[in-house]
Amino acid sequence: DDKLPTGYQLLGENTQYTIHAFLGNGYFGYTYSALAHNLVTGEKKEVVLKEFFPYRYYHRENGFMAVLNEDCSESLMEDNLAKFKEEALIMKRLGNRPDSHIVPAYEFFNNEQTNTCYYVMPFYPNGSLEKLQETGFSFTEELVINQIVKPLCKALHIAHEAKVLHLDIKPENILVDNEGNAVLIDFGVAKQYSKEGIIIDEKGLSSRSVFAAPELKTEGAMVRFGAQTDIYGLAASIFYLIAFPADPHPIMDFSNQDWDIRECLKHAHCSPQFIDAIIRGLQHSAVARPASAQAFLLL
Repeated sequence: DDKLPTGYQLLGENTQYTIHAFLGNGYFGYTYSALAHNLVTGEKKEVVLKEFFPYRYYHRENGFMAVLNEDCSESLMEDNLAKFKEEALIMKRLGNRPDSHIVPAYEFFNNEQTNTCYYVMPFYPNGSLEKLQETGFSFTEELVINQIVKPLCKALHIAHEAKVLHLDIKPENILVDNEGNAVLIDFGVAKQYSKEGIIIDEKGLSSRSVFAAPELKTEGAMVRFGAQTDIYGLAASIFYLIAFPADPHPIMDFSNQDWDIRECLKHAHCSPQFIDAIIRGLQHSAVARPASAQAFLLL
C-alpha cells in the first residue's frame, strides 16, 4: 500500500523520473520501472529506480513522504541507509566497467518530497533467469556455459578482484541482457574485504537462501574472504536451472554423496565434464571448491 503510484515524478540531478510500474520489494525498499528524461540532453529511456523504503520500519505520510515508525531505532535505519548507499557505490564502481556483466548504478539522489533516496539502474526487459525458467525455457548445457557461466565468471572475477563478495547469487538475481547473456544484480548483502582477507563488516553475514553456501547458513561460520562462497551460489543456480529439481535444498545440503547431483544432471543430458564441474562447485567444504571464478570456468 505504500508504493509510489504510476505517474509519480521524482527529480534527480539533471533527470526527471516518471514511475511506470512497481516491480517488487526487498529488505531495503521498493523497486520501480520508470521513464528517465534527461533535462539537459533531452534523452528518454526506460530505467529501474530502487527506493530506500524498508517497509517494516517506515510508513508514508501525505501519501508520499517516507517517515520512520515511532517504535523503530534510528541507529538501525542509519546502518541500513549506509548499506543501501554502499550497494549503489559497489554497483557504480563495478558495473560501469566495459562488459562487466554486473548491473551498473547510474545515479544516486535524495528527494525532499519523499524524504528518502534512490539509485538508478538500466532496465532489462527480458527479466531474470528465475522468470525465464518459469516459462518452461530449456537450459541446455551449451547455452548455460556460453551465456550464463562465461559472463558470470567474468562478473565474479571483477568483483573478487575488488575484494567484494556478492553472497546472494541465485536465479532471481541474474538478469538477461539484450544479447541473451547473464548479468548480475542486487549487491544488497555484498561484503567488502581488506587486502588481508578480513571481512570489514560482519553484520548480517548469514543467509536462508537455498542457493547459499553452507558457511553462510551458520552465523559466524564465515570470517574470511573466499571466492568459493560465490562459486557455490553460481553452481547451485546452474544446477537448479538445468536439472529442474522441485527443491534443490536437500540435494545440496543433506546428501553425503555426489550421486544425487550426478544422476539429476545425467537425466538432463549433461556431459561428464560439465557434471564434474558442478559437483566441484557444490562441495560442502569451501576449500574443496574451485578457488576462483577462472578456476571454475576452466573446469
